Amino acid sequence: MNENGNGQAVTNLSDDLVAKARAIASRSDELLQLLEDARTRLLDADQETEQKSRKPAPKRRPQSTPATKQAQKEGISEGLRLLTTQMSVAGADREEIAERLRDEFAVEDPERILKAMGI
Repeated sequence: MNENGNGQAVTNLSDDLVAKARAIASRSDELLQLLEDARTRLLDADQETEQKSRKPAPKRRPQSTPATKQAQKEGISEGLRLLTTQMSVAGADREEIAERLRDEFAVEDPERILKAMGI
């Protein structure tokens, strides 16, 4: 230390600053916790309000296209109609679709399905 006591003053000042920083950090943690609690309460309240105001939507069947109506008349299952449509949209040609219907689903006459689906 030096002769004028500045060393002790610096130490005291440093200790004071550390104590204040710790107090600020502690208060900051408390404020963060309060904010998190408030956020959670607001989210819970929003979810409750949303659930109360939400009414079940009436179930609607998609409108049938002429090809779908024809497939229904032909007695083609929804699953086969869906598969055929998905493959067609994905770019598969008629022969690929017909082959899959024959091989995987034992459809004896895939042409009937393809025609009914407009493919």
